Amino acid sequence: MAAGSNPPAFDRAAIEEVGRIDRMLRAYERAQPAPPSHRRFLIGGFALTVVLIAALLFMRVGSTEISLDLRVERLSFDSARKQILTGTTGAERVALGGVARVVLPPGVSSDRLTDQPQPGEILSVALTAPEGGVLSVDPIEIPRGARVAIGRADPDGTTSIAVYQATAQTGKTTPMEVQVTAPSGVTLDVANSFAGPETFDLTRPRPYVFVSALDTDTFIDVTPNEGKPLVFGDEIEVDRLSFARVMEVEGEVARRLSTVLGGTVFLESLGGKAYPLRRGEHLDLALESAAISSLSVTPEAIVLRATGRARALSVGSPGNAPDSGGNRNLMPRWLEWLTARHEIGLFWGATLYVFGLLLGVLRFWGIGR
Repeated sequence: MAAGSNPPAFDRAAIEEVGRIDRMLRAYERAQPAPPSHRRFLIGGFALTVVLIAALLFMRVGSTEISLDLRVERLSFDSARKQILTGTTGAERVALGGVARVVLPPGVSSDRLTDQPQPGEILSVALTAPEGGVLSVDPIEIPRGARVAIGRADPDGTTSIAVYQATAQTGKTTPMEVQVTAPSGVTLDVANSFAGPETFDLTRPRPYVFVSALDTDTFIDVTPNEGKPLVFGDEIEVDRLSFARVMEVEGEVARRLSTVLGGTVFLESLGGKAYPLRRGEHLDLALESAAISSLSVTPEAIVLRATGRARALSVGSPGNAPDSGGNRNLMPRWLEWLTARHEIGLFWGATLYVFGLLLGVLRFWGIGR
């Protein structure tokens, strides 16, 4: 009716009303939050992918299982527990240093040892079997925390063992004892003794016990009978392994040299991947736990096999200092570890991830909508 009576006025009112409503709608739309953009999710996914790949390529695992098959001139280790170091050994001669006292068999006396050594006096003694006789060295037990160093045997087969008990490592220290059963005609020689060597005529083989001094190195040199090598215990558990020696230059500068003659490091977590070692190459280990499963000493080399778990593992070039910066870190990267341990899962996971990322890229460019 209004339109029929006054068309121009109605048209103006309608147009103004429509314009007002349009402005209200535009203001409402501007006030609403922007809808989420698929591009943001795609860019975030791409950035996350780059970070994940970089972590897998460059970050290394915290620890790894290893095996060692080495030939060395010298090795040292810390005993992880109280355990047997050597088995019963037949010997021609046994020499000991760092001895606090000698316990003679009952009924046997010694001109040099009649009076017990004064407190703090350190002895060096040697037992020598008579011609045709054999000394029997009982198993040598080492305490927990003791540091043990073993050197390559001399041409006559003599193997040197040094044992140091550090009170700071063990909390308390007890003397170590080495027992040697000797036949009749055995000779006991005390170093720096004016009485000279003493020969004991025994009715039957009798035990001599050598008690170590505390807080000092105890040296044990064993010359096996008939050239047979010294027998070591099985599964010697260790907290630390070192294949190095320190050489002093001009009495002031100390240089750490590798004692490695050759061998191989196996990364068991990578399917037994092998790294051969050259002569003189530095091998540095930080162990969580390890055990020496086989150990033999000859004049040519000390041959050992060990397994364990390492939290740090590096190899340095021959002649370089261990901290020269030229070391190769052998700890596996996460991608290597995943590839070796989870091949099928890694394949399907990577396939699905790449497929999803590719689908997102296609949608980003508007393909397949």
